[in-house]
Amino acid sequence: TNVAQGYFIGRTLGNDKVALEGEPFDKGVRVLSSNVMPEHDEHYDLVVNVDSFTEMPSEIMSMYWEFAKRNAKMLLSINHEYNPHTVHELYKDDNSVRPWRYSYPMRRGYIEEFLTW
Repeated sequence: TNVAQGYFIGRTLGNDKVALEGEPFDKGVRVLSSNVMPEHDEHYDLVVNVDSFTEMPSEIMSMYWEFAKRNAKMLLSINHEYNPHTVHELYKDDNSVRPWRYSYPMRRGYIEEFLTW
Protein backbone atom coordinates (compact mmCIF):
# COMPACT_ATOMS: atom_id res chain seq x y z
CA THR A 1 0.00 0.00 0.00
CA ASN A 2 2.74 2.47 0.92
CA VAL A 3 4.62 1.84 -2.33
CA ALA A 4 1.43 2.47 -4.33
CA GLN A 5 0.85 5.69 -2.36
CA GLY A 6 4.45 6.78 -2.97
CA TYR A 7 4.18 5.99 -6.68
CA PHE A 8 0.99 8.03 -7.05
CA ILE A 9 2.40 10.99 -5.11
CA GLY A 10 5.67 10.80 -7.05
CA ARG A 11 3.86 10.81 -10.39
CA THR A 12 1.69 13.71 -9.24
CA LEU A 13 4.20 15.96 -7.45
CA GLY A 14 7.51 14.59 -8.76
CA ASN A 15 9.74 11.82 -7.43
CA ASP A 16 11.88 14.32 -5.53
CA LYS A 17 8.81 15.35 -3.46
CA VAL A 18 8.04 11.97 -1.88
CA ALA A 19 9.92 9.73 0.53
CA LEU A 20 9.02 6.23 1.65
CA GLU A 21 9.98 4.72 5.00
CA GLY A 22 13.78 4.57 5.35
CA GLU A 23 14.47 7.03 2.53
CA PRO A 24 16.13 10.42 3.14
CA PHE A 25 13.54 13.14 3.67
CA ASP A 26 13.92 16.90 3.77
CA LYS A 27 10.71 18.25 2.19
CA GLY A 28 7.56 17.18 0.43
CA VAL A 29 5.42 14.19 1.43
CA ARG A 30 6.52 11.39 3.74
CA VAL A 31 4.73 8.03 3.55
CA LEU A 32 5.06 5.97 6.74
CA SER A 33 3.73 2.56 7.69
CA SER A 34 1.97 2.06 11.01
CA ASN A 35 4.76 -0.15 12.36
CA VAL A 36 7.11 2.85 12.78
CA MET A 37 4.59 5.24 14.33
CA PRO A 38 5.09 4.41 18.02
CA GLU A 39 8.78 5.37 18.02
CA HIS A 40 8.72 7.98 15.22
CA ASP A 41 9.67 11.43 16.52
CA GLU A 42 9.67 13.77 13.52
CA HIS A 43 7.10 16.56 13.52
CA TYR A 44 4.70 17.52 10.74
CA ASP A 45 2.30 20.32 9.98
CA LEU A 46 -0.47 17.97 8.87
CA VAL A 47 -1.34 14.27 9.07
CA VAL A 48 -3.92 13.08 6.51
CA ASN A 49 -6.05 9.95 6.74
CA VAL A 50 -8.52 9.08 3.99
CA ASP A 51 -10.52 5.87 3.84
CA SER A 52 -8.68 3.92 6.51
CA PHE A 53 -9.25 5.10 10.09
CA THR A 54 -12.56 3.31 10.46
CA GLU A 55 -11.22 0.24 8.65
CA MET A 56 -8.46 -0.30 11.22
CA PRO A 57 -8.72 -2.39 14.36
CA SER A 58 -9.46 0.00 17.23
CA GLU A 59 -5.99 -0.44 18.81
CA ILE A 60 -4.25 0.55 15.55
CA MET A 61 -6.67 3.45 15.10
CA SER A 62 -5.84 4.67 18.62
CA MET A 63 -2.09 4.36 17.94
CA TYR A 64 -2.47 6.38 14.72
CA TRP A 65 -4.44 9.04 16.63
CA GLU A 66 -1.78 9.29 19.35
CA PHE A 67 0.90 9.59 16.66
CA ALA A 68 -0.97 12.48 15.04
CA LYS A 69 -1.48 14.30 18.35
CA ARG A 70 2.15 13.82 19.36
CA ASN A 71 3.80 14.57 16.01
CA ALA A 72 1.58 17.02 14.13
CA LYS A 73 -0.22 20.32 14.50
CA MET A 74 -3.40 19.09 12.83
CA LEU A 75 -5.17 16.11 11.27
CA LEU A 76 -7.45 15.88 8.26
CA SER A 77 -9.68 12.82 8.24
CA ILE A 78 -12.08 11.87 5.44
CA ASN A 79 -13.79 8.64 6.48
CA HIS A 80 -17.25 7.10 6.58
CA GLU A 81 -19.13 6.27 9.76
CA TYR A 82 -20.53 2.86 8.82
CA ASN A 83 -18.17 0.77 10.96
CA PRO A 84 -18.54 0.15 14.71
CA HIS A 85 -15.98 2.84 15.62
CA THR A 86 -15.59 6.36 14.24
CA VAL A 87 -13.00 9.12 14.22
CA HIS A 88 -15.33 11.27 16.32
CA GLU A 89 -15.04 8.74 19.15
CA LEU A 90 -11.29 9.44 19.35
CA TYR A 91 -11.75 13.06 20.36
CA LYS A 92 -15.32 13.53 21.61
CA ASP A 93 -14.19 13.73 25.27
CA ASP A 94 -10.89 15.53 24.61
CA ASN A 95 -11.23 19.26 25.32
CA SER A 96 -7.84 19.99 23.74
CA VAL A 97 -9.17 19.09 20.27
CA ARG A 98 -10.79 21.79 18.15
CA PRO A 99 -12.86 20.01 15.49
CA TRP A 100 -14.36 21.22 12.24
CA ARG A 101 -16.70 18.45 11.16
CA TYR A 102 -18.70 18.46 7.92
CA SER A 103 -20.41 16.11 5.51
CA TYR A 104 -17.90 15.39 2.76
CA PRO A 105 -19.53 16.60 -0.48
CA MET A 106 -17.71 14.25 -2.85
CA ARG A 107 -18.76 10.95 -1.21
CA ARG A 108 -22.14 10.18 0.31
CA GLY A 109 -21.91 9.03 3.94
CA TYR A 110 -18.40 10.40 4.48
CA ILE A 111 -17.39 12.95 7.10
CA GLU A 112 -14.55 15.44 6.69
CA GLU A 113 -12.97 16.27 10.02
CA PHE A 114 -10.25 18.88 10.35
CA LEU A 115 -8.81 18.66 13.85
CA THR A 116 -6.31 20.88 15.65
CA TRP A 117 -5.04 20.88 19.22
